[in-house]
Amino acid sequence: MNKKRKKKSNIKEKEFKETASEYLIQPSDKNRKDIKLFIIESLQTIKKIYENEINKRRNVKTTMIIGCVMRKNLNKTVKETVYFHSSSFENANVILNKEQIKKNISKLVALLQKRFDEFIQRGSDWVLDHIINLQINSIKFKPFKGASYIDLPPRIKNSQSCINVQNDDNKCFFMGCFILYS
Repeated sequence: MNKKRKKKSNIKEKEFKETASEYLIQPSDKNRKDIKLFIIESLQTIKKIYENEINKRRNVKTTMIIGCVMRKNLNKTVKETVYFHSSSFENANVILNKEQIKKNISKLVALLQKRFDEFIQRGSDWVLDHIINLQINSIKFKPFKGASYIDLPPRIKNSQSCINVQNDDNKCFFMGCFILYS
């Protein structure tokens, strides 16, 4: 695994084989205790990270994770580290161009805030002690594309469960639909 570490003020970056990146944004002392304030003050940094990712990889799938230390007072003070995820990579947001960055940041931040609020509202008596970091994960996204004829493995071909039109152009989907519905 090829890892590069860059240190920029409150950001750490790891890159994995030029296909994925992980960024950690550390809160300043003044915004360690308030998620909304931390996110608001990090918005420009988050936007620059996504612009950088789009420039490097064109299309990316991305998630955000905010790490928090939660506290509750029982007979003694109990602290626990909790991570709130915007989504898993299977359901990650896809950013295909720079125009989609602002909308995706809003969506991801809203999901993080929702997860945090749901945790607090469950009646668990947990309160935010401090924020550890905001983690941004991104991976190169390769959307599926139609192409020309590809021979199927014998098992699938012999089952006659797929329409696989043999053609010389890139209109195999159209031809498959035409054959199916004619």
